[in-house]
Amino acid sequence: MKASLLRRALPGTAVVAFFLLAMFLAVNHVDRFRFPANESSAVGSLRSIYSANAGFAKAHPQGGYAKKLSDLSSRSESSVNAEPQQESMIDSTLATGTKYGYRFNYSPHTVGEGKTDAYELFADPIGHEKHHFFMNETGVIRASETGPATINSAPLQ
Repeated sequence: MKASLLRRALPGTAVVAFFLLAMFLAVNHVDRFRFPANESSAVGSLRSIYSANAGFAKAHPQGGYAKKLSDLSSRSESSVNAEPQQESMIDSTLATGTKYGYRFNYSPHTVGEGKTDAYELFADPIGHEKHHFFMNETGVIRASETGPATINSAPLQ
């Protein structure tokens, strides 16, 4: 009686063991899939900032590009009181400078009477992501695996 009970229990036990092994592998490898997703999100965020900043400069020809990242947000104090908001805005999370494992450092370049005619944008990983990104007003995104990306880093393909 015990032998037949054992034979009937083995197929169910094998299924449970297989399920536990699959869950163990999935949990231990989830980071491997998250990092490329964060990097893709960072590149998408750079593109969003580029589009929003181009729209901002068009809407503010006397001032040029945004003075700070939060100026590109739909919740920006300066854009609420100024002219009508442009359609291409960044979300309020990105406007804080941190999103999905990346820190975005926006550096405007002002000339003459305060017009921002150029900018640099650095996206550096906070966690385990390996790529650093750089973009300026040209919209070309550059990447580096060895440290912060610069104007001299290879363009993203």
